[in-house]
Amino acid sequence: MRKMLVTVYLVVLFACFFAVAHAEINIVDMPVKYNEERESLTKAYSLKHYGREMTTIEPQAIVVHWTAAGTWESTYNYFYSPSRSDGTLNVGSQFLVDRDGTIYRLMPETTMARHAIGYNWCAIGIENVGGVNGYEDLTQEQLTANVELIKYLHGKYS
Repeated sequence: MRKMLVTVYLVVLFACFFAVAHAEINIVDMPVKYNEERESLTKAYSLKHYGREMTTIEPQAIVVHWTAAGTWESTYNYFYSPSRSDGTLNVGSQFLVDRDGTIYRLMPETTMARHAIGYNWCAIGIENVGGVNGYEDLTQEQLTANVELIKYLHGKYS
């Protein structure tokens, strides 16, 4: 876990150091289901955790995650539904990075996603496919994609 955190911090520092405004990047739009149910659940979640109803964010941070899943499809399918089995807001993220470095945008960058306890109100989430059984296996393609995505986001939302 510590090695992964160090890797993530280095990615963020590297990306911020070399950030350029609106870097060219290839992002595949693959939206999860966003409907009245997700909007209502997002408002209820934000009211409970942040004291106000909200569905959008003003990005101030980026949180990089592992999926603990082996494929982008399994993560996408997991995130797709607006609600969990208990009726609460499903987990989600604005971006998903496949093992080959493909970047998928699951929802607009300024839409609140439930991905980081305490920071959903201000953070863009980037999920990286991998980390199954706690194995730290970020690929070089993912590392490169994360750097490019963070540069793009930093340039857009400094």
